[in-house]
Amino acid sequence: MENANTSLGLRVFLERMRKRNPSAADFVKPIKSALVQEFLANMEMAFKAQPLWAGCSEEQLESAGEVLEKYVMTKLLSRVFASVPDDVEVDKQLSEKISVIQPFIRPEKLDIKLTFQNEISWLDCRCTALPF
Repeated sequence: MENANTSLGLRVFLERMRKRNPSAADFVKPIKSALVQEFLANMEMAFKAQPLWAGCSEEQLESAGEVLEKYVMTKLLSRVFASVPDDVEVDKQLSEKISVIQPFIRPEKLDIKLTFQNEISWLDCRCTALPF
């Protein structure tokens, strides 16, 4: 409970500071970044301490940490990279255009040699690029 109160207090403090002095944003951003990095480091330690992950290699633990980081950053995207409304609209339009052309982009249309057209590799790329 104490940790939740501390987190709430810090959030209120940062929000008040940002509202009272917009130039404080340069101070707030590193604090928020440090909080996210601390969370990810704590989760990495929790993975290592969890019996479920006991038999995993260091590479597997690192991969799990990367997946967690992708998930967290996807969820925090709008807060971390807060944009002005114009940027949001431009991003939306770009996303729609990408969705339209995506079915047509195939390895053979990109002049990728047949030896490099490995469907498993493409599946890995697609899974990595998909949002959570």
